[in-house]
Amino acid sequence: IDGGHELNLGSNTITITGLSDINGVLNTGSGECTANGYSDIDGTLNIGTGTYDANGTFDATSGAVTFTDAGRLELAGTVTSLGTFTPSTGKVIYNGGAQNVLAETYNDLTIRFAGVKTAIGNVNVNNIFVIRTNATYDIASTTTTVTGTSYVNTTATLSLSTGTFDANGEFDATGGTVSTAGAGSLELGSTVTSLGTFGGPSSTLLFNGSSAQTINASSVDAGNLIVNNASGVTLNADVTVNETLTLTSGDITST
Repeated sequence: IDGGHELNLGSNTITITGLSDINGVLNTGSGECTANGYSDIDGTLNIGTGTYDANGTFDATSGAVTFTDAGRLELAGTVTSLGTFTPSTGKVIYNGGAQNVLAETYNDLTIRFAGVKTAIGNVNVNNIFVIRTNATYDIASTTTTVTGTSYVNTTATLSLSTGTFDANGEFDATGGTVSTAGAGSLELGSTVTSLGTFGGPSSTLLFNGSSAQTINASSVDAGNLIVNNASGVTLNADVTVNETLTLTSGDITST
C-alpha cells in the first residue's frame, strides 16, 4: 500500500504470501488479513474488530499499529517493533515458537503454543493476560504488571527467573506451573484462585492485597513469603518457606 493510499478490508479476508509493505493505511474493519511473509509497517495498521495475522517477521519501527476496537494482532514470527502502538481494547497474541515479547503496554496479551516467549523489557497489561496450554512465558530480569486477570492454563508455565510478576487482579494458575531458577518475585494484590505448582527455593511470594487472601495451590515451595495485607492470608495448601517468613501487616491463618 503506497503512501497516501488506504485499503479498507470491511468484512473481507485477504491472504498475502509475499511482502506486506504498508506505507499508507490498512484498515482491517471486521475482516482478516493473513500475512505469510514479512510485514513492513511504515504507514498505519488500524485493527478494528478484525484480525491481522502475521506469520512472518513483523516490523512497524517507522509506523503505527492502532487498535480501534477489540480486534486481534497475531504474531508468529520475529517481532522487531510495534511502532507507535495504541492498544485500546485489542488483543495481541504471540503464537510462534521461541519469541521475544516486546516491552509495551498491551490491553489483552496472550502467549500461545510451545516454545519459550521471553520478555525483553517491562510489560504492562491493562486487562487480561493468558498463558495458554503448553506455552511458557519467561519474564527474565524484567517486570510484568497485570492490572486485570492473570491466567496460567493447564500445563502452561510462568517462569519468574530473576524478574517480578505483579498481579494486581485475580491470579489463576489452576493446573499450571509457576517456577523460578533465581530470585524471582510473584506479587499478588487480589484474589488468588490457585498458584498451581509453585516452586523456587530463592523466590519471593508477596501477598499485598487489601481484602483477605487465600493460598490455594497444588504445592508451594518458596524462598521467601511476605504478607503485607492487614486483612490476612489463609493457607489452604502446604507451604514450604526455605529462607524468610515476613509478616509486615496481617496474619497467616491455617485451615
